[in-house]
Amino acid sequence: NMQTTLENDLEELVRKEKEEKVNFSELKAVKQREIDGLQGQVNAKSDELASTNQQLENDKTDKEDTEAAKEADTSFLADLKTRCRNIDTEYAQRQMSRNEEIGAVQEAIKILSDDDAFDTFGKSFGFVQVDAKKQGKAARARVQRLLLQVATRTHSGQLAAFAGTMGMDSFEKINEAIDKMTARLKTEMEDEVKHRDYCTAELASNEKTTGKKNKSLSDDQAKAQSLAGDLKQINKAIEDAQTEVAAIQQSILEAGQNREGENAEFQETINNQRRTQELLQKALAALNKVYGKKTTLLQQKHTQPEPAGFEKKKKNAGGTGVVSLMEQLIGDSKEVEHNAKNSERQAQADYESFVSDSNDSIDKLKKQITDRQSEKSEADEDMTLTNQDIKATQGDLDHLANVRSDLHKECDFTIKNFDARQKARGGELEGLASAKSILAGADLG
Repeated sequence: NMQTTLENDLEELVRKEKEEKVNFSELKAVKQREIDGLQGQVNAKSDELASTNQQLENDKTDKEDTEAAKEADTSFLADLKTRCRNIDTEYAQRQMSRNEEIGAVQEAIKILSDDDAFDTFGKSFGFVQVDAKKQGKAARARVQRLLLQVATRTHSGQLAAFAGTMGMDSFEKINEAIDKMTARLKTEMEDEVKHRDYCTAELASNEKTTGKKNKSLSDDQAKAQSLAGDLKQINKAIEDAQTEVAAIQQSILEAGQNREGENAEFQETINNQRRTQELLQKALAALNKVYGKKTTLLQQKHTQPEPAGFEKKKKNAGGTGVVSLMEQLIGDSKEVEHNAKNSERQAQADYESFVSDSNDSIDKLKKQITDRQSEKSEADEDMTLTNQDIKATQGDLDHLANVRSDLHKECDFTIKNFDARQKARGGELEGLASAKSILAGADLG
């Protein structure tokens, strides 16, 4: 029975050793998961760093492209300004020439139309007055014919209508009408120049602004794509950390349950060993009453031989062996109790260390989750603002497209036909000036 008890205790110790080995394996697995989780975070950070470096390179490339485009635009603008200055100079020169011609013609007409000039002409060329009425009709016919030719050449319905209505008017009214029409044509030419300049400036400004908005839209879309990738990594990191926290908490729960089971088995072992020791002590006390040391010593000191015919009565020689066995069993039981206590203390210390390390890991993971959630909030806010910028920029581009369409409707005809219309109006002005010269008496061939 005692041997069976000891064998059972030995089996219990072996079983506990196996359980502790299993617990160690579980603890090792938990720690390995922590290491893998942290390594995953390191890899995520490395990927994030690589993505950031790639974005930096892309931004540098965009900067170089933008600087190159700026340089090309600056060169184009300088060339455009030069050409505009040349055009403005040429236009000013043409305007000056035309104005000088018109001024000279008007001055000549004024001189020739003066009353003193008519008196002088009357005294010097009296023979001309004989046929003045006939010459006036011829002059009116030549002016009408000239204006109709100019109207046909310049496609001017206004000038043709004027030529058709001047047959019955006096020279004074015709001259007055020519002056009004000349002033109106000059005003139209000036207005058309202003309108052309306005159209050119507005279209150039629209094109420049559209280019900037497209660049901004492209940058914002690239930023939104990058933020989407960052958010995906952050969400995965948060999910992995939460999963790891749950795994560690489950390991702590299982370890606590195992610890309770081990402690219950320890208490049972201690109680069993103490009951065994108590029983063995009682048995040993009963045996010592018979096989105690004092009795043995007295028997050994009694050396007087027994009378003849009497044999010495001996106690059972195996009694002392039983006492020794009892004492050995008590010592073995105490050693089992001592070892069980040591194992319990070590198991409790290992459990507490495991719980402490696991809680430290949980705290670190929770801090990482908090940090990641803060990063996620910032990225979400940045994503919202970026999407708003994209929407606003797209709205600006739509508005610019509408404005550009309206500008083309308003300006294409003017820009396309500007030179031809200016030339035609110049022809009309020349025709009117020639008509006034004819009416004033000058023969232009």
